[in-house]
Amino acid sequence: MSIRTSDDVTVDTIQRLVEMQVFEDRSLDFKSGPIGQSDDDKKELLKDVSALANTQGGHLVIGVVESSGVAVNAPGIKLPDPDKVISRIENILRDGLQPRLPSVRVLWLPLDTGRGFLVIAVPRSWAAPHRVTFRGHDRFYARNSNGVYALDVHELKAAFLSNEGVPNAIRKFRKDRISGIINGDTPILLRRGPTYVCHILPLSAFVQMQEVALGLGKLPGPIHGSGHSGRHTIEGFVTYSGEFDRQGLPNRNYSHTYRNGRVESVFCEQEDILPNPQIDPNYIEKIIIEELEARFSWLELSGIEGPFYIFLTVLWAKGLRFFRESHYVQLPAIVGHHLQFPELVVEHLPIKVDIALRPLFDQFANAFGRDSSWSYGEDGHWKSSN
Repeated sequence: MSIRTSDDVTVDTIQRLVEMQVFEDRSLDFKSGPIGQSDDDKKELLKDVSALANTQGGHLVIGVVESSGVAVNAPGIKLPDPDKVISRIENILRDGLQPRLPSVRVLWLPLDTGRGFLVIAVPRSWAAPHRVTFRGHDRFYARNSNGVYALDVHELKAAFLSNEGVPNAIRKFRKDRISGIINGDTPILLRRGPTYVCHILPLSAFVQMQEVALGLGKLPGPIHGSGHSGRHTIEGFVTYSGEFDRQGLPNRNYSHTYRNGRVESVFCEQEDILPNPQIDPNYIEKIIIEELEARFSWLELSGIEGPFYIFLTVLWAKGLRFFRESHYVQLPAIVGHHLQFPELVVEHLPIKVDIALRPLFDQFANAFGRDSSWSYGEDGHWKSSN
């Protein structure tokens, strides 16, 4: 018996661990007493949690007595103020590890006796290896069937190299898809013109088997679309606003969701901006914000955890320029054919999408000759100009 996710953790689940005499393993650690206040207690907590994150993730269950690694009793622990303890643990983990862990959950499961179980659910980290930095400790840990151990030089090198390969695979996917779109490899026929491509790529989709529910009614509509159609593809499911418009021109938008949670959203400018293509950056930003809000909400509901790599690409951008009447500004036109912006990494959800996207929108403005996005107020939030 094992605990797969934090949603599986209940009082009954923990009591069954004892009934079935479950052993501690790479993903399951038992502690009988509460976490103390001393520096050594904090270091021990950081060692245990980072070891799980650096290995395959798992659960630290506090309130279970073990003997030779076997769960033998589950009396729970007494905590006068569980919320205060949870806050303290979260602060210790936030301040005592580098890089920070993106999404650790700390749960309190009360018993009828006035005691309870404290469970720390630690996902496998794709930003690993994490090191314990508290009080200058500066050590890396992992976990095997015998418990926690310090990583040696060779294991550290392997850990760093292993995780460097995943971001490279993500960037290669983006590069290959951009090449495909340029060459007409899209799930539906698109009209040619200035085109915006947004990739939302969960890191987990590149390192483990996972599958999401697909189909009309199960996914958000396409980017920059209202009414829409959809159909299955070899890779997943595509939503779009019709094959052709009333003039018989090819589609302007689609969102292609892969079975493992990757998303490619594409929309084209209207032909009436040509041959003097001027765009309102605030309007483009609005479309992208709305798209990411919808996709992030769906990813959360689908149980897909971060980090997420966000890429923005503008294809056939030559000649585009920013224009906004409210600023009476017309900037120089883009010279290059395509703009590919660096990735933006969102560690976990939920987030304030407009705030998270500001660095990306500032880079977008830089490409058009501006020092930063026009759209943000003094409070740091994005504001619509309409």
